[in-house]
Amino acid sequence: MRVGPRISTGAARQRQARAQALAGDAIVAHASDGRSRPSLPARRRSHGRTDPHLRLVHHAARSARRLATVAQDGRQPHPARAAAHVHRLGPGLHLLYNDGYIAILGAKHPQALGHPMAQVWSEIWDELRPLNDAVMRGESHSFENRPFQLARRADPGPSYFSFTYTPLLDDDGRVAGIFCAAIETTGTVRLAQEAQAARAAQQALQASEERLRLATDAAEIAFWDVNVVDGTLVWQPRLRQMFGITGEDPLTLDDFFNGLHPEDREAVAVAFAAACDPRRRALYNVEYRTVGRDDGRVRWVAAKGRGLFDESGRCVRANGTAIDITARKAAEQAMEVALEASRTGTFHWDIQENTLWWDTALDALFGLRPGEAVRSLDQFIALVHPDDRAEVIRRCERCRDFGDDFEMEFRVVYPDGSLHWLYDRGRTFLDASGRAKTMTGACVDITDLCRAREALRLADRQKDDFLATLAHELRNPLAPLRTGLHLLQGGTVAPEQAARVHGIMQRQLDHMVRLVDDLLDIARISQGKIALRKEQLALHTILEQAVEVSRPLMDAQGHTLVWEGVDPQLQVSGDATRLVQVVGNLLNNAAKYTQPAAG
Repeated sequence: MRVGPRISTGAARQRQARAQALAGDAIVAHASDGRSRPSLPARRRSHGRTDPHLRLVHHAARSARRLATVAQDGRQPHPARAAAHVHRLGPGLHLLYNDGYIAILGAKHPQALGHPMAQVWSEIWDELRPLNDAVMRGESHSFENRPFQLARRADPGPSYFSFTYTPLLDDDGRVAGIFCAAIETTGTVRLAQEAQAARAAQQALQASEERLRLATDAAEIAFWDVNVVDGTLVWQPRLRQMFGITGEDPLTLDDFFNGLHPEDREAVAVAFAAACDPRRRALYNVEYRTVGRDDGRVRWVAAKGRGLFDESGRCVRANGTAIDITARKAAEQAMEVALEASRTGTFHWDIQENTLWWDTALDALFGLRPGEAVRSLDQFIALVHPDDRAEVIRRCERCRDFGDDFEMEFRVVYPDGSLHWLYDRGRTFLDASGRAKTMTGACVDITDLCRAREALRLADRQKDDFLATLAHELRNPLAPLRTGLHLLQGGTVAPEQAARVHGIMQRQLDHMVRLVDDLLDIARISQGKIALRKEQLALHTILEQAVEVSRPLMDAQGHTLVWEGVDPQLQVSGDATRLVQVVGNLLNNAAKYTQPAAG
């Protein structure tokens, strides 16, 4: 069922009389209060009756007057607050509108008068066509704050409108056109959007402030504000705690400076003055100690802030933050003690600027005298032992050119001429472009370690020498034992000779046991020492045993050994086993290195 006002030729004379005000062009403008007045006669005359669109309007004058009558009569359902009334007549939906619609048209007026809607609103026709088609089928539609992207408007954003579309019916009940009552709500919508954005910003601000409060509480950060003009302070309770102040009494700059440790007061005053100086306006960034006013405790505080200046350049306020760093300072001091005890120093190398910083512990490690300092890589390299300098330079260049880390042992010579070994290790950090930027590391004195390591290497060599000697000595008694065993196994040895062979074998066996005992004595092996068991010995016995040890080798080499003996009364003081070893080794070497023909 179609809905819309019917255009009736039997309308009341009064409405027809009002419609006669539209004489000729049948273009009517309706104010928002619904009263009619002649619509744009100058615009109509300027177009002239030769305009084809206006001729179409003249042909539709009768229908237009009826449409205007309907609009004047108020039988259409548009709210009285609408600022613009638009009639769209005929299949082409040619526009007739009142003055309220001019603001919506903007630069399209007056050319839009009598032109097809598809031409006037070409930029949004894809959106309007389905809506107009639906109304021409007899439907009515209302919209509130609907956005359209209109052309040739200063504001690039969408424009918003609230409007009602109503079909206009002819005497036969057919839809002859569309009546639209519209009002632009862009300002209202923008205000609402701005209000919503403001509410969202306020909520975000509140959330941010809450996060800041939680963060500052967790980090134990306090805020401070100083009125530089009158010297009054605004301190949070946490900052009062850092100065050992328990009361709520007003505080001034004098209270602040009086609460500083006497040794730090001057440095803090200089830093605060620089922050308040109009020419410098430096960042106030200091660490200082406080002496609690009410509890006498010493605390460490790190503070940052800036001065605030008026139009004349005078500093009127200063504010910032403060944090209790007492625990951190205690840890740093403990670390310094540990580094000093371990003879470890730390350094920082700005590779790109070639500046070097290191602590006093490292000064001591390099044997620097009081007042001497190292501030560049070249100065550092000059302190390295000449034999190690080339390798140190090569590794530093790799750190600079390729971003390698540094690790090396090298020597330095102290002013007193003593030699010291250092172990240096540094980590290289790169900048955003991948170039080596800085290095941070530590250096430790390993002189004692190097000496112990060298002593260990020496002991290892001595052990090897000792074991080689014992291995050689163990071979010497084996030959007499093998020879004696061979004789006894033959069964042809006379009893007197067998007793003599047994004696030789027993002596050589005792000698081997003594050697094995030495081999098993790890303490003597590690020290390269052999224990001596000194006693009074008969020289005849020592020489006789040495001949016994060497005779098998003499016989094997084809030599003849003549033993004439010595005076049995001759005595020597020494270790029997070692003396036999010495003489035996002499005889064995003679047997080894003497040609058989030499006799």
